[in-house]
Amino acid sequence: MNDDEFGALLLRPLAGEPAGPPRIDVAKAMRDGRKMRRRRWWSGGTAITAVTATAIAGGVLAAATEPDKPRPDLPPDPTMPASCAVQRLPLGKHPSAEVSGGDPSGTYLVGWSDPVYGKKHAVLVWRDGKLIADVPVPGEALAMTDINGSGTAVGTSTQTPYHPYVFRNGKASRLRGGVGEAIAINDAGVIVGVLLKGDVSVPVRWATPDAEPEPLPVPAASSFDRVTDVAENGVIAGQAGGPEGQGYLWFPDGSHRRIAPPPVANAIGFVPSAFRYGWIYGAATIRAAGGAHSSLPYRYEPISGTWQPLPERTLDEPLPGAPNGLSADVLRVYVGNQRFQLPPYDPALKHGDAFVIDNAGDDARRFAGHTVSATADPKFSSQPLLWRCQ
Repeated sequence: MNDDEFGALLLRPLAGEPAGPPRIDVAKAMRDGRKMRRRRWWSGGTAITAVTATAIAGGVLAAATEPDKPRPDLPPDPTMPASCAVQRLPLGKHPSAEVSGGDPSGTYLVGWSDPVYGKKHAVLVWRDGKLIADVPVPGEALAMTDINGSGTAVGTSTQTPYHPYVFRNGKASRLRGGVGEAIAINDAGVIVGVLLKGDVSVPVRWATPDAEPEPLPVPAASSFDRVTDVAENGVIAGQAGGPEGQGYLWFPDGSHRRIAPPPVANAIGFVPSAFRYGWIYGAATIRAAGGAHSSLPYRYEPISGTWQPLPERTLDEPLPGAPNGLSADVLRVYVGNQRFQLPPYDPALKHGDAFVIDNAGDDARRFAGHTVSATADPKFSSQPLLWRCQ
């Protein structure tokens, strides 16, 4: 048999139509791929005090340090914006409002009107910078914390006893489970938060807005602190284990584990803030001389166990997932493992001398936040803002 005959023999099974239906759903695979590329950006949290980072920005620390181990494939970071323009978001008939969350693309933003204690609040939803929902909520006033790419938002009532809520199709309704709070939602509709059982806070997930809450296991003999975020692939980040900042991960298959601190001197814990670009951003807890604790900004890639130090930041700069008030001349945010400075809102309009950044799109082309009063003046008119970058 010559080479041509042998080649024809090999190709003969490909003649005609394939038997049976295809085993690969191409459309579903493409949808899943797009979902995996969407990585959560800004979400709620608490400010973390930072000190000057001594590590070189952009370096990589791996949990395994074998010299011949191949460098892991890490999630790509977006390109740094070249320029940005800022605009006020419409308020409807309200004198003030806050942006409090956004979806991974930055298309949908959620917030609440008149963010002053004791006032009734309306849920506000913006799409592409336009106000598309302005809904007063009867009964309990709500503070919204997150929204997904379908426009479904979550939040919590603002007065005790607190209850977790979901907002969809122009209507707010309580999540099942009783007293607690809803913190984050991903594009698949998975919601994470906490419920109060007696005097104990229990981390939970709702598989859908209509589902019963599922308790998340915590380490034995450890205190639970908080849930911070849920990634698009269903991985949940939080803190369990005490004040040193013992980061914790819960996986969709039911497994769970502690996040060991980065391999740097005197690191004793890690406080996760939010998922960004396939990484978990947060702060490493460092034991200083005399037993005092400080923190350094880091990000962690959970698949490969890779650590990366983030650039130095001042006390006024936000760690992802933990927005701070920012003075106009240092309005900087993390984009990947670098810092980017946003142009300030026009200070001549005197809407305040500080800002909060609450959301950024996964391509770093949209950022959203609001002005705040640095002196906590109750008469201050908070203004929601959108930065469009290119």
